[in-house]
Amino acid sequence: MNLTALAVSAQSVDAGKRISDLHPQLKGIIDLPVQALTDAAEAAKGIDVVFLATDHKVSHDLAPVFLAAGCVVFDLSGAFRVQDAEFYRRYYGFEHQHADWLAQAVYGLAEFQAERVKQAQLIAVPGCYPTASQLALKPLVDAQLLNTDLWPVINAVSGVSGAGRKASLTSSFCEVSLQPYGTKAMNPLIIKLGGVLLDSEEALERLFTALVAYREQYQRPLVIVHGGGCLVDDLMKKLALPVVKKNGLRVTPADQIDIITGALAGSANKTLLAWAKKHAINAVGLCLVDGGMSTVTQLDESLGYVGKAQAGSADLPNALLSAGYLPIVSSIGITEQGDLMNVNADQAATALAETLGADLILLSDVSGILDAKGQRIAEMTAQKAEQLIAKGIITDGMIVKVNAALDAARALGRPVDIASWRHADQLPALFNGTPIGTRILA
Repeated sequence: MNLTALAVSAQSVDAGKRISDLHPQLKGIIDLPVQALTDAAEAAKGIDVVFLATDHKVSHDLAPVFLAAGCVVFDLSGAFRVQDAEFYRRYYGFEHQHADWLAQAVYGLAEFQAERVKQAQLIAVPGCYPTASQLALKPLVDAQLLNTDLWPVINAVSGVSGAGRKASLTSSFCEVSLQPYGTKAMNPLIIKLGGVLLDSEEALERLFTALVAYREQYQRPLVIVHGGGCLVDDLMKKLALPVVKKNGLRVTPADQIDIITGALAGSANKTLLAWAKKHAINAVGLCLVDGGMSTVTQLDESLGYVGKAQAGSADLPNALLSAGYLPIVSSIGITEQGDLMNVNADQAATALAETLGADLILLSDVSGILDAKGQRIAEMTAQKAEQLIAKGIITDGMIVKVNAALDAARALGRPVDIASWRHADQLPALFNGTPIGTRILA
């Protein structure tokens, strides 16, 4: 194999330098300059094989150019590893535009499919942990010793040499080898706030203290979604305006939508921003459709200006999360026609969870879903929920909450938790996946 060219992005400070100057161990072996890639189609001329060690989105855009030129492409990113375009919107935060190449891409583990790898034009190279994990499991699968109906749990540990690092307690071999890997790349966690929480300074203090402790320990991206039903009820009472609810949803006539928008996107949102500021959290106040992170349509004409949210673009929330901000999102939406819409906050949180591929927790006044005796139900399936609704045990707003959680669990392919904000000491454990309320199963 003749190595004919090395390339980096046109903006790279390494463009024009020799690879052996950047990596002295290569002197006398490879002394080619690293060229700025300004025209992929031109660069593809006369090339048989291309190795892409680039970001997912970059590979998504570059690979088809080289493939169209007849090159064989080995892509080291995740851009073509999963043959489901929806997967990329949910977990990678971008819309995949090349379903044709997704269908043709071959997952590059030769131990599983050597002949297909030999014949493929696009090889999606797996990462280090998937490679090690899948190769370890293969003999068990081949011998039918692994129950494929269950998810295996794999404790993967990386080894490092420590070469070139200054000696310290945190850079020693045993410490680095067992440090959490890629904690900032975890799925975001959406926390939906509800009930009378916004009316209680003590509760808000406990909540934000728990958020600070969790963010410091786990560095996981968090998003807060909120409504403010109690706040709106109080405001309507002061203004002598009627409060009408239908199937747990607030009927919102034209003369109330501006008031409700001011209460939720204004007072409630800014109250939460103030508490974040008080606890030294960099937060950003948003409404449901900012940056296109969801789309909103009218739910039912009989409900008035009540909307339904659907997943949108993850670009804005991902940019904010990557920069370390805490997005605080009100459940006010806007339709394509420019109409303000009051969206149920549970349903709004579900739509954003779909946008971000996030885990979802619905915090409320109650400790979870209760049975006929008032006892907390630890786990809830759709079948059990239907039975309790039919018996009148789950009613009103809890029906909306349970249905939103079931929708989210189905869409996300993982459980959703309904729990109380009142148990502040248990919130960090809840945020880390320990159920303390009712876990909704798809």
